[in-house]
Order: sequence, then C-alpha cells, then structure tokens
Amino acid sequence: MKSGKEYLGIGITDSRKDELINNFITWMIEHHNNDEDLYLVLHKHIGLTKEELHKYDVESLDKYFKAEKDQREEITDLITGEDLAQQAIYAANAPEGLSASEKASAMLGMLGADITDNSVYDKPQKELPRTFVVRGVTGTLVELTPEVVLYNSIDYMGKPQFNLGIRLYCKDSGTLEPYANLTVNFHEFIGMKNYAYIDTNNCPFASEILKTGIARDTGLTKQSGYCTYPMWEFDKKFLEQIGGETYQLYSDKYDENMEKAFADDEDMDESDESEDEDFLTNRVLECEVK
Repeated sequence: MKSGKEYLGIGITDSRKDELINNFITWMIEHHNNDEDLYLVLHKHIGLTKEELHKYDVESLDKYFKAEKDQREEITDLITGEDLAQQAIYAANAPEGLSASEKASAMLGMLGADITDNSVYDKPQKELPRTFVVRGVTGTLVELTPEVVLYNSIDYMGKPQFNLGIRLYCKDSGTLEPYANLTVNFHEFIGMKNYAYIDTNNCPFASEILKTGIARDTGLTKQSGYCTYPMWEFDKKFLEQIGGETYQLYSDKYDENMEKAFADDEDMDESDESEDEDFLTNRVLECEVK
C-alpha cells in the first residue's frame, strides 16, 4: 500500500498539508448528519485532538471532549474510592509478621479485587524461576536448569558433614547436560542453612542469576588463590522447587545436626554415624574447589 506522500508527492509543503486537512474536515462535516458521529470519526478513529480541531475552526465538538473527560474523572474517582476502601479493610485484617514491602505488595496485588474474597489477605508468594537465561562464556545466550547437589565437608569436630550446592544444566540435542557448578566447596562445613559459596570464577554470569531473586548476597566472601568467592543465602522456596528429595534430606539432616550440636549429650552413637556415612556415600556430589 502506498503512503500519503507517494500519492501526494514528496515535496508537499506545510501550507499544502493544512489545505488538504482543512478540505478533509470540511468534507467530513458536510457528510455527517450530527456532531456525535463527527466526533467519533475525527477524534476516536482519526485521532485529531480538540486543539487540532480548533486550528481548523471546529469548536462544535468541545462538549463531547468535556463529556469524555468528565466520564474518565468519574471512573477514576470510583476506582480510587474502591481502592481506598480495600486498603483500609486490608490494613485492619492483614496477617501479622508481614514486612512493610510484603504488605505493600499485597495491597497492590489486591487492587480491583473483590474485598469479600479472603484470598486477598493471604501472604503474597514469590514466583521464582526454574530456569535462567544468561550470556555464557562464548557470548551466546544459554538457558540453564538448576539442581540441588550436596558436597562433602568436615565440621570443626572433624566429623563428616555436607554442604549445599547448585549444579547447572543446559539442553544439548534435546537432553540436559552438565554445564557448570554455580556453587563451590571448600570442605569446611557451612553452619548456616541454605548458604553456599558462589563460583564467580567459572560462572561470570552469576550476577545475572542473582537478579532473579533466588538468593541474596550476604556480603561474606572467601579468598582462595587469586579469586574471591561470595556467599549467598538461597531462597528456601527456590531450593524446594528444584531440590526435591535431595533438598529435603539436606534440610532434615541440617536440622538434626543442629539439634545434636546443642544437645547435652554431644557424642553421636554408632547408629547415627553409620546413617550419616550411608547418606554421604549415596547423596554427595564429589566436586570440590580447584
């Protein structure tokens, strides 16, 4: 389809444009029986504003512009009133324990909702990704799928423990193949649940993954050789999503070990030691820091 310039000529002047638009509006006025139809055509369909129509001496349509503005303001007032009522009711019934940001998120999420629906008072749940798209070491975009793994470690008593780890996979010929280990292990038991050191040396894209909200940077680091490895605290819901049975075993064992550490009897019996050895043998990924 040819453009207007192709039909009218590339060298059309501003005065000629004004003349043509004026002729067009004059023709439209003559061929429409009432102002309402003319308003719908010139403003709603063609897109001419009130100011542009005034330029061509068309002022008879002002009442329709005013009516439209009044209607928008009335709708805005109604919505605002409903929203204020919803927020007041929510503030009076919001569950305890929510942070200020969580309350704000819930109030934003409930705007326009039915205030009689009890679900608007539920604590908001974060939607966390199950895959990441990052720029790989070759510069191309790669979709990565994370999985929870476990590392061998030794606690301060010299007893075998395990640390949390995240392995990344990418699709190759339709199947998931190991791509990289997001986390790194130093053999030392990390005594904080859901914490792990991040291998920024071999995963320069780690900062892109952090932006997805699956973890927070604690500010803690560990130096090894010429590299500094940050420590992240991973979101429990994220770990449950990708970890399945492996994460549940990690969580249960961590809680159990912490209970034993603070128990009066600090010695483990033989059955406990055997159980831990079997668990480590069957569940732990042998992948350590370089």
